[in-house]
Amino acid sequence: MIKAQLPDGTTLSFPDDTPDEVIDTAVRKHIQDKNSGPSENEQQILSKLDQLQASIEDSMMEEEPEIEEPEPEKEDILSPALNGMIDKLEGIAQILQTKKDKVRDTDHTLVMSIETLNVSVGALVSEIASMKQQSETQLEDLARILKSPRKLIKDSDGNPVGSRLEEDNG
Repeated sequence: MIKAQLPDGTTLSFPDDTPDEVIDTAVRKHIQDKNSGPSENEQQILSKLDQLQASIEDSMMEEEPEIEEPEPEKEDILSPALNGMIDKLEGIAQILQTKKDKVRDTDHTLVMSIETLNVSVGALVSEIASMKQQSETQLEDLARILKSPRKLIKDSDGNPVGSRLEEDNG
């Protein structure tokens, strides 16, 4: 099984005979999908969450309206229920804020991962260019050697036993 570990911690798995091109394409698509930010649906949800949070905060900051004193029996029944609802709404507001913060943190992490990848790709491109230059120099040297005239070396019986490069006198 071939595993591709991505900067965000995601691991993609592929069968052993998967071509490199397929793996590269899948990794790029996964990173691109992650980098595209929240989907339109997620953006709508985040917008609604912002509105709900603002509404909750506004309602908590408003002055309490004057309420006529209810009859003691009704107050005893309604107060615990209303207090429970307020507690639940405050909890929901806190959860929503936490989720919103996580989305922002994830976006920041993705941006940092992309920047790191860009630096790594730049370093790889430089290294490949250097290796290419070295290979070209080595190939030129090899071609010069192969094109150089050779002198046949014979043993005392006149049998060929090797060759040597003739000195370039020019």
